[in-house]
Amino acid sequence: MEDRYADYPAATWHRRLVVTVLAVTTAIAVILTIIYPPGGVKRTRPVPADAARCTAGQQEDCVGGRAAVIVPVQALPQAARPSTAQPPAAAASR
Repeated sequence: MEDRYADYPAATWHRRLVVTVLAVTTAIAVILTIIYPPGGVKRTRPVPADAARCTAGQQEDCVGGRAAVIVPVQALPQAARPSTAQPPAAAASR
């Protein structure tokens, strides 16, 4: 049976020590990553007391209201760009 393993010499005690230290270090790192995930605890912020909820029909200056988004004209697709031409009724009244 020893003839089958002649090509694979026994590991020295230095190599065994290195492998053992790496295995223990990896196990500790995995366990600590599970216990303390990276990024910390994500806490949600409570709604400030001075911010009122929206009443019926209110859409601005309240929690849950409409938000305005500013998009540069270059980012809009061609079909969504605002028209610079005047409507026909305004052009005819001149």
